Amino acid sequence: MQKARMRFYIVILILVGCIVWMDSYTPKDAVTKNDLLTEFNAISQMPGAKNPSQTSIMKNTGGVLSNKFDSSSSFDDLKKYYEGELPKHEWTFVEQKNLKDWGKYYGEKSLIYRKGKLKLSIEYSGERYSETGWTFAVSISW
Repeated sequence: MQKARMRFYIVILILVGCIVWMDSYTPKDAVTKNDLLTEFNAISQMPGAKNPSQTSIMKNTGGVLSNKFDSSSSFDDLKKYYEGELPKHEWTFVEQKNLKDWGKYYGEKSLIYRKGKLKLSIEYSGERYSETGWTFAVSISW
């Protein structure tokens, strides 16, 4: 009887330890998928863009929500549209990059915006449309 009671207390102690550890491991300012969806849905997407897919990855230490769009718009059209749309929702422009794949440039470009601890990225597929199946992607991450 004494050994059974001791085992019971050990199991309870281990469970309490796990709960305390898990609570301390999860950041108190963690962003949830619903938070990212709220931000995403607040932004009016490019007129005429069709949304073929949405992906999300959420972990305790970070996450991303990404929508890929098909559109006939050029990169300059996308840039102009989002330069007008994103500041309305307190997004601040950070930088524009040309993206390369193994040192080759295929017209892929990226626009980066910030809002607090969130990052918004707009990626244009350039000449890689036939490989990617999308013209541009909008991603919000933390």
